[in-house]
Amino acid sequence: MGEKVYLLNFRVSGIKNLEKTIELSFYKKTIDKQFEPEKYRIKAIYGENGSGKTAIVVGMDILRNIIIDSTYLNDSKNQQYLQAMVNKKTRRIELNSDFIYYSDTHSRIYSYEVYLGLNPMGLFEIERESLKCRFNGTRAREIVAFECLEGEINSVMIDDEETKNRLIRESLNLLGKQSLAINCLLNSKDIFRNNMSSPFRMMMFDLYFFAAKINVCIASDDDPDLYLQKKELLEAKDPDDFFDKITRMVSTVGRFANANEKLIAKDLFENYKLKIKKLERFIQLFKRDLKSIDIDRTEAGDYYACKLLMNYGDYCVDTVFESTGITKLIKLFDYLNAAADGEVTFIDEMDANINDVYLSKIIDYFMQYGKGQLCFTTHNTSPMASLRNNKKSIAFLSSDNQIVEWKTNGNFAPDKLYKQGMIEYLPFNIEPEGFLGVLGE
Repeated sequence: MGEKVYLLNFRVSGIKNLEKTIELSFYKKTIDKQFEPEKYRIKAIYGENGSGKTAIVVGMDILRNIIIDSTYLNDSKNQQYLQAMVNKKTRRIELNSDFIYYSDTHSRIYSYEVYLGLNPMGLFEIERESLKCRFNGTRAREIVAFECLEGEINSVMIDDEETKNRLIRESLNLLGKQSLAINCLLNSKDIFRNNMSSPFRMMMFDLYFFAAKINVCIASDDDPDLYLQKKELLEAKDPDDFFDKITRMVSTVGRFANANEKLIAKDLFENYKLKIKKLERFIQLFKRDLKSIDIDRTEAGDYYACKLLMNYGDYCVDTVFESTGITKLIKLFDYLNAAADGEVTFIDEMDANINDVYLSKIIDYFMQYGKGQLCFTTHNTSPMASLRNNKKSIAFLSSDNQIVEWKTNGNFAPDKLYKQGMIEYLPFNIEPEGFLGVLGE
């Protein structure tokens, strides 16, 4: 597929301490016919502890899951997670994203929003969901693909009344717990097979494609997505192949599984071996004495139970016993690889346990060679020296939900202004003397 997606804006509120809506902008305000994101592919989010940086990443993860996972809101564990994550004042999660679906010959700009609220049973449901589209950046041609309110289709861009009524019937009592996109792809996919040139079908495909291109790594989450299965979806050769893959993946798994789990489907094992070989080359950049990463596998029905062993020649060690820094790099590999390959990747606390020299080198790579988008939260100021040269690459988040985008300010360096408390809304009013009487006798 030659088509690509790019996240233009993301707005989020109602998660953790994000009571107000904050907006992250990833591109300039106006989009020309010649869309050129090369200088806008990376963004670092800085802020005080507890300012809400992780909440932004969590919000993107929820948005992705709402679109692609038909069982997300029916899972009791996910409901418990949302109840833990929701802002205790608003009790409502609002997510909005603008993205562009483009190729060398055309582009479509979308605005997608989804609001989650609590029902009388205390469970989260979709209160509102909508998708709007405009072609080649012209606002005058913005059209509403669909709008759903309180679990019902309020409007949908389908001209044929019979098809429209059928979709409304088939989605009845489902839209409170799943997005219209996944509902159409799973429950009403033959509507699309019979209307291959339908603008509505095209826009729903674009939305799902956008969500399938999103990767989220949350620092406290031990269950990242199974990229092998997602890659299989994105490599679909035609619409029928796409629908077959998505039906098999969602109906049998219920959600994308974990790329680093030890159970690997046998029909995916050759792809898994290729991924581990690439991981091996990646880790060897940091550990030159590493000979190889070996896969220790045993039969487990339709799966192989796999364990990765770090081979140093004279001895082997399970990856779980590696240093925290190497373990973190192993965890990040799939996410960094996805961002390098043209996808949209959010990483929380990317700097944790990683040497700042290595971190800066990774950032420099994405500045020069990355094909996708990389957005990450961090406390490490070392990458600012490189980031300051790209546009919209540094965002500061204050404890009162204010976003300040870094703009060139003469010869001032962003890291110095940040440390000195000279970034608007971010005064670090702590001096060494402040610890007197607090630490020590």
